[in-house]
Amino acid sequence: MFSSGLDHKLVLATKGRDGVAKTAAVAEMIEFIKAEEVVYIAIDPFVSIHRGVSENANEEVEQVMDAVRDIAHGANVAIDLIHHTVKDRGDDLEHLAGNLAVARGAGAIGGAVRGVYTVIPMGPKSAEAAGIEEEKRGNYVRLDVGSGNLTGKSEKPIWFEHTETDISGKKDSVKGADLTDVGWRVSMPVLVDVDALRGNAAQAKRDAELDAKINLASATALAMPQTGQSTIGALAIKVMSHTGLKERATEDKIKELIGSGFTWPVGRQVWKLTQDKQGRHKSAPVIVKLTREDVSQ
Repeated sequence: MFSSGLDHKLVLATKGRDGVAKTAAVAEMIEFIKAEEVVYIAIDPFVSIHRGVSENANEEVEQVMDAVRDIAHGANVAIDLIHHTVKDRGDDLEHLAGNLAVARGAGAIGGAVRGVYTVIPMGPKSAEAAGIEEEKRGNYVRLDVGSGNLTGKSEKPIWFEHTETDISGKKDSVKGADLTDVGWRVSMPVLVDVDALRGNAAQAKRDAELDAKINLASATALAMPQTGQSTIGALAIKVMSHTGLKERATEDKIKELIGSGFTWPVGRQVWKLTQDKQGRHKSAPVIVKLTREDVSQ
């Protein structure tokens, strides 16, 4: 059951000369909810259900929240009251997650509700860690439960991905409407395991790093003369086309690879690159050697 509020606006409280007063809509809502046996309603946003009330005035906001409480208790219904957060110009808003203080206006809203949660877009750091492309990051949001009168703060977020769903052909999707001949597509939030995505992305990164090391080590070994040793400068010149880097940067990559003690399998052998500086002088050449060790069966 849906109502956009376009034809019938829901206004529960108005401010006049004598202060904030509840409207007749409160009693009407209670009667309607009971008649339809509704157990849950969502009101979005909070600012739309009052007129003339200052969101920064605790006493005035408390009167609006009193009207919402009357409906909840009078109709025995759960109410999800959506409220906007303060404006934040940053690209990563995840630092606001689960924090009741980010609610716009007076703190009386937080004091009146039984539970609080925030819905925050995924930030660039979380997207990178989960291997999610930047252009798709906006499809993901995190839900965090904040501390409320009856709830404790959640230890970890619940992630959702907005996915487009075709609801055409579903005759009962909207009460009283037949959608069988209408092409309706809506965005639906679907639970997503971001921890699993992070694990997959981390493994993919490790695999890519290993492949890069093997490729660099193999290219360096292939550039080695038959003697099995060469200066690192000479090897860097030959391997530059493989790395796509300049000579000095390629030297640094080879040195880093050797310094890590990296070994890689080639057939029934294990290959390894080592280095030995010829002399103590700063400009003394660095000799790179390729060692091959048979793997015992």
